[in-house]
Amino acid sequence: MPNTANRMWDIFVNIALAGVFICICNTSPALAATGDLGVSIIEPTSNNSSLEVAVDKQQKKTTDNCSDHRTLTISGLELLSKQSRTQILNNLPSCIEQEELNQFSRLVTEIFIQAGYFKIQISNQSPFGSQQIHLHIEPVRIDNILGASKTINPNFIFPNYKDHPYLNVQDLDQALEQINRLSSNQAEIEIYPSSENGVTISVKNQDKSRFHGSLMIDNTGQSGTGKIVKRANFSLDSPLGFSDLMMFGGSKSSSSQSAYFSYNIPLGYWLISANISQSNYQSILQLTNSTAQQSGQTPQDSIRLERVIQRNTNTISNVFGQLSRTNTRSELLDSVIDVQSPVITKSQLGFSWTSLFPSSSLNTSFEWQRGLGMFKSTKDVSDISVDYPHARFDKFLLSANWSGNTLIQNQALIYEHQFFTQYSKQRLYAIEQMSATDRSSVRGLSDWGAAGDNGFTLRNTYSLPINQYSVFFRPRLGLDIGEVWNSGTNHQKQKAVSASIGLTLQLKTATLDMEYARGKTSLMPTSLNKFSATSSWSF
Repeated sequence: MPNTANRMWDIFVNIALAGVFICICNTSPALAATGDLGVSIIEPTSNNSSLEVAVDKQQKKTTDNCSDHRTLTISGLELLSKQSRTQILNNLPSCIEQEELNQFSRLVTEIFIQAGYFKIQISNQSPFGSQQIHLHIEPVRIDNILGASKTINPNFIFPNYKDHPYLNVQDLDQALEQINRLSSNQAEIEIYPSSENGVTISVKNQDKSRFHGSLMIDNTGQSGTGKIVKRANFSLDSPLGFSDLMMFGGSKSSSSQSAYFSYNIPLGYWLISANISQSNYQSILQLTNSTAQQSGQTPQDSIRLERVIQRNTNTISNVFGQLSRTNTRSELLDSVIDVQSPVITKSQLGFSWTSLFPSSSLNTSFEWQRGLGMFKSTKDVSDISVDYPHARFDKFLLSANWSGNTLIQNQALIYEHQFFTQYSKQRLYAIEQMSATDRSSVRGLSDWGAAGDNGFTLRNTYSLPINQYSVFFRPRLGLDIGEVWNSGTNHQKQKAVSASIGLTLQLKTATLDMEYARGKTSLMPTSLNKFSATSSWSF
């Protein structure tokens, strides 16, 4: 994402510096005349949607060169923000005189460039000899978009560009991000003039296979369902020709299986996603004098809608909403365990923000989740205990990821700090609780469950990327901490800490990752040592 934004900004600056022009077209002698001006605003009418600013001030005769009565009207400012329009209004020329008009035109051009428009044309639409000067401002238009292919559909990447044809660098940034989210695309955008005030956008792309995948095997599974896990993940770019993406895959251990299917489709600044997944497990539970078979299944469905609401060269802001349903069923000796078998339907609303710095980036996300009474979800009894899990709940999540690099004796040190926290006033079912010891939290403790309704985790990773003899090495050091606790009357907290070292080796499309971690929770008598390894091959 940072590379895409920086590349688009470079293109924008180069074109802006080399290609921006101001044309006072149909020039009449009135442009060279002078006049003393005042300010009034002409509101848009039903026949004309453009914003117009008019200036009309009686002569003060402060100078001999500024003695005529003139009216200046400016139209075409509706594409700018209210703040930018006010800036233009506050800098209207005090006199209709060629030099001041040129200075004013340069200011207007700079404001449009800051708003993301490559080039504008300022034309004089006044009748010859008129006492009223009408300047109309129009940014460059998109005449055509070239480069459509099986994976690049302009109707979904640039929707409605014919109805809103003004070219903006933010639109190009967004389009390039949507195009290159597909693995088969590595596109660049070229812009060249095609008419007096129009350009053609040409999308240049290198054709690659639309089908991708990876095969993995690791020893990160659970003790009760099998430590060795085999995984397969596949994706197909633009299966319907809409610049869409389809992903599917699954995993299998000795006593568990899972599968998923995901599909998303872009529409300009929007991205619509649908996800389906299912997981099953069987395990043997060791009782005091015997064993018992335990099994479970968890189907989950969701639909998600997200939109980019703001972007520039340094920041991107998104809002998103999601509706999901999870149907968990756990059985012991063929009897359903009610407290572990809820049907949860929930809504999710959130906001995410990405900020780019010269050598680092910060990603933050805030999310509000609410349990709903839809689609046959589990109902809470009216007098439910505060210590019993709730299907109707409000849960708040906050995450932040700060990553970047710094040089140490000409060697890049990569750092990544990941923070996550969750809060809920209600007691939650296990599937909605936060785990402090899973693979994405405090490392090395996945065999020891530490979960709660509330909590936080902080993962710190430092690594040194090294390329030697076509082999990529990345040794790393990890330091993690976390804490979880429940709502209700039992607020006992469980802390978790760990330290880890790891090494990633990559040769072309084959990768081997190894990690040794030593960790402990506040409820464990001794520390745990864990070695994990993952090998993968991608195509």
